Amino acid sequence: MMGSVRTAVAQVSNDLSEEGLKGRVRKVTEMEFSDAAMKKPFMKNINEYDKKGNLVSSLHDDYSLQLHFRKVVKYDTSVAGLIVQRKEYDDTGMLMRAVVYAYDSLGRLLAQDDRRYYDGKETVYRSEYAYDLKGCKTEEQSFCNKVAGHKVVYTYDTAGKISASRTFTVGKHLSDQSDYYYFRSSEWVHCEKKSDSVRLHIFRSIDSLGRITEKTTYSGGYSRYVTELNSEFDPAGNWQQQSTEGNLTEHFYVRRKIEYYR
Repeated sequence: MMGSVRTAVAQVSNDLSEEGLKGRVRKVTEMEFSDAAMKKPFMKNINEYDKKGNLVSSLHDDYSLQLHFRKVVKYDTSVAGLIVQRKEYDDTGMLMRAVVYAYDSLGRLLAQDDRRYYDGKETVYRSEYAYDLKGCKTEEQSFCNKVAGHKVVYTYDTAGKISASRTFTVGKHLSDQSDYYYFRSSEWVHCEKKSDSVRLHIFRSIDSLGRITEKTTYSGGYSRYVTELNSEFDPAGNWQQQSTEGNLTEHFYVRRKIEYYR
């Protein structure tokens, strides 16, 4: 699935915007196939959302590996309607994850503590955010169990669209960088990503209705690639069928059924 690059985080972004889904989506069922006829799926995912676009349950079935997993998500909100806590449980009712959010007086997200639980042990991932005068997120500092990790710095064009991001290690080494190009589009159509060992070019085709119809990722030398083709869009502008191919991945197909709140 294709997500989106956010230009600002004034609050906790809902899960629909994270997934690039449009409209008042209630339920998404995805079936993945290895054949173009799409007769026998090897994987199924079902996500359900509340009316605010927040994920409330997720079901994952991998038929080839015989794996089944389900999680339930619950939220606590403030008087102002801001999400202050998110908890995820597995299908036995065991707590797997708890995220606590903190905001400033303008309702902008300042920090989140993401607690993950593995084999009875707790790991805390913390993120702290800074903003410019326009409310665009300019910095994101990460921590793991109170130990500082990488920092991401964001820059924007005059229209408030993200133009670049830079990731620095604890030693202030530039480890990753991304640059975004729009070419008169409201959505980026070319992204160049560089790291210490990898260079990628990502190109997106966007139609006159603002729908992403194709995304192709190339290696630095353009010799290796993977292409996602989206088709059969519903009235809300969400794709219902996707095919992925290239010499960086196996060829597979996704059929998606989306149900909406009335």
